Amino acid sequence: MTDYPYPLVTVGGLIFASDRELLLVRSKKWSDLYSLPGGKVELGETREDAFRREVFEETGLKLTNIQFAIVQDCIYSPEFWDKKHFVMNDYVAHLDPAYTKDDVVLNEEAYEYLWVAPKKALLYPLHRECRILIEWFLNNHKKN
Repeated sequence: MTDYPYPLVTVGGLIFASDRELLLVRSKKWSDLYSLPGGKVELGETREDAFRREVFEETGLKLTNIQFAIVQDCIYSPEFWDKKHFVMNDYVAHLDPAYTKDDVVLNEEAYEYLWVAPKKALLYPLHRECRILIEWFLNNHKKN
């Protein structure tokens, strides 16, 4: 456990390809559950810039049409490998048209990825906050 006296500001989100499938990544940090690309906001960085950076670092993908979605508290999740308090800023974005679903290049933070329809994603083993964001999306974007 790493001691830190304040909550950590993080970003992450749903990334949609042109066929309306979203990207899930599987991570040891989240007890081998499926999650979403994202991470910590760095000092002097906007949340949106952090989201763009983290997605690129973790997947090699660039984004367009980034929209803020929700904020979640993740306080000492038993699903996360370390005892942390996150303030999660979640977004919805689209894959930049210059990229395809086959362009994903994972870094060391994830070992598997898949593209899946939002409703079908709920059938996969997701960590709690990932599930909450997908459910929020489905309830607020009826087309999907």
